[in-house]
Amino acid sequence: MRSSLFYWAAVPAFMLVYSCQAGRSYARDEQVQTVSDSTTVAQREHNMLSLTSAERKRIRSADFRCRVNNVQQTSERVERLVRSLNGVVEESTQQNEYRSSKDIRYKPDSIKRVQLYTTTSNIRLRVPVTHLDSVVYTLSALSSFVDARKLSDKDASLLYLSNELQNESTPAPVLAPTRNDKAIDMNAVQADKTAEAVHRKIENLQIREDVAYSTITLQLYQPETADVQVLVNPDYVTSTPFATASLNALRDGAGAVLGFAVVLIALWPLWILAGLGYWGYRRFGKKVLAG
Repeated sequence: MRSSLFYWAAVPAFMLVYSCQAGRSYARDEQVQTVSDSTTVAQREHNMLSLTSAERKRIRSADFRCRVNNVQQTSERVERLVRSLNGVVEESTQQNEYRSSKDIRYKPDSIKRVQLYTTTSNIRLRVPVTHLDSVVYTLSALSSFVDARKLSDKDASLLYLSNELQNESTPAPVLAPTRNDKAIDMNAVQADKTAEAVHRKIENLQIREDVAYSTITLQLYQPETADVQVLVNPDYVTSTPFATASLNALRDGAGAVLGFAVVLIALWPLWILAGLGYWGYRRFGKKVLAG
């Protein structure tokens, strides 16, 4: 009886002491974790105070509009340079803009066509940020005249930190069973939060990519160039030689005479009537006039 009383008194006391110790340990761990998180956030905020800090997310880019001696050769040199630096040529287009065209008589059977045109090229490049300055200096050296030059250094540190902190503070979504309208609304809210978290992660990945690889937009053009071509003179090729034209004229004249003769033959009833009228006039007309 005494042992049973001791059992029923000792076990609850032991459980009470154990739960109090576990509660203190959990509270202590939670406090340490909170202090650690706050220290991490404070450290991040401290690092963000320096514009040259390595943790800042600075996005560098460059825009150029240059005149070069030869657009095609310069474009190929730039593309080879970027690929050798482990960069990427995202887009490269080249086209000719024609200004005017004129045909000049060159020989009796040929003409000279002169076309004035300007060649332009638009290129978009992605290069490692460590090689941006060297590529910019190379572009300046390849250009005979720089129309426009823009270097940009955009800071996306605060946006990156905001996305990171929001994702860290957002709990993992727990979907409730969809048995009523309230549960469905809770699921929709959780789905929106999940989509926002994913969007922030993707946005941070894009920022990290833009920080690692700089974008260079390049527009090249060259001075107005003349394209000269010797072509066949269409008037000379399509013209008829004199002898052939003379024979054709004789044939056309003979054809016209024959056609006129055919028309006269077709009018044979008129000729018969005219002959009868003349005969009647000669036979009876003079007697009537004499009498």
